[in-house]
Amino acid sequence: MKHLKLIAIIFIFWSCKNNKSTNEYQDLIVIDQNYKESLKIASEKDKLIFIDFYTTWCAPCKKLDKLVFKNDSIKKILKKDFILLKYNAENDTVFHLSKKHHISSYPTGLILNKKGYVLNRKYGFPGEDFLSLSKIVLKFTNESILLNNKNKIIKGYSNKIDEAKYPQFYIDYVNRTNTKINPLELNEYWSSNKNVLSEQYFSTLIYFARDASDNVANKTLKNINAYKELYGNNDVEILMYFLTSGKFSRAISEKNQLKYDEAVLFAKNALSVQWTDDILPNFEKEFTKTLNE
Repeated sequence: MKHLKLIAIIFIFWSCKNNKSTNEYQDLIVIDQNYKESLKIASEKDKLIFIDFYTTWCAPCKKLDKLVFKNDSIKKILKKDFILLKYNAENDTVFHLSKKHHISSYPTGLILNKKGYVLNRKYGFPGEDFLSLSKIVLKFTNESILLNNKNKIIKGYSNKIDEAKYPQFYIDYVNRTNTKINPLELNEYWSSNKNVLSEQYFSTLIYFARDASDNVANKTLKNINAYKELYGNNDVEILMYFLTSGKFSRAISEKNQLKYDEAVLFAKNALSVQWTDDILPNFEKEFTKTLNE
């Protein structure tokens, strides 16, 4: 009888232990802020890392977290291929992910492979309900899985992070220790930097592109194909839009027809027809209104 009781106790203990292990395995692994730990687990478990860049004040970030990342059905789908790294973009003094990946809008999603190389990026997850938000998230993750299967990384980004390679004004701004921007300092950095294709140069440029001078913008346009090869069409189009927007902003504020015409030409050389068809009429309307004031 004693032996039967002992066997029963051992069986119950084993069952509880086994169920606990299974539940942990079934759950989506979610890590808060610790990039080093997420990389370690991704490598051990052969998973991709989904980085959810958020801020504490961002309403769309909270909606995405509540409706999607905490939804059991979505967690069940994501757990197979991903671990989730929740990363407060304004708390970036340890791992410097916001600096490396020029995070300036929230939420931003980034997918890394298990070695830390960038596979995919998405700015914003528009949607007001579970259905619309989950559809966008799953489309993004499915694209990323396919990219990983084809070993297609975004070539310009290394899998190492060295804060010292970034200019101090950028470090201070992302860390929120000094958010006052001096355009002269920015443009001095871009104009004097010889390695214009480096990820540090590209990250600072896309972050502050609206403040880039005409000379910096023109130099960037000359390297557009090289940038696309390194950083992908999506980010380069965003960069070129910001540079174009800066050119138009200066032309309009100065009521300068010559600069306005140059901005139009820049836009047509830098952006796709879809972009120019969308933005040029608005800039034309704004410029005409300013001239008539």
